[in-house]
Amino acid sequence: MQLVYSNGITLSWLQREEIMRIYNTLKEEHIKRYYNLHYMTQRNLPKDQFIDLFNVEGLKIHNQYFLNMTPGSFTRVHSDNNDLVKQTSITLLENNDLEGGEIIVYEPHYKSDMVVPEDGSVINRYHDEYNPGEPVIPIVVKQGIGETITYGPNVQHSVSKVLKGNRLVLVTWYE
Repeated sequence: MQLVYSNGITLSWLQREEIMRIYNTLKEEHIKRYYNLHYMTQRNLPKDQFIDLFNVEGLKIHNQYFLNMTPGSFTRVHSDNNDLVKQTSITLLENNDLEGGEIIVYEPHYKSDMVVPEDGSVINRYHDEYNPGEPVIPIVVKQGIGETITYGPNVQHSVSKVLKGNRLVLVTWYE
């Protein structure tokens, strides 16, 4: 199962500069906690200013906004699963001296993922709380500046706590 993929959009230096120009014109809002977002700033793009570069055939942009994560910022584990969001794209614009701030997705786990011999040579003990297919396997997603990654609405994900530097992203939700 492929949870996260590059959607083919990698920004050129000029495209990134133009997006940063747009970013600098928008009003900044400070977030203590807003749904799954903690301790960061957000800048929302008005619907008439959505960035056409991120148009995807068969999908309509529902919302676009910038998140600037600084030390202490994180997102808790969640999915963007609702009736409107069909896909989410995250474009990394800056990661100045960044430590932490990694995207983490959670892959489902099934008992059958590992063949266990019956000779007792492998510990195989599950308790009653086991739920087949539960998204419990954390995967750190590597992302370069200008690169866009995409995931579907049911993918459990989070961003680890920023320890140093900043992480600036453009989030695009599609319906």
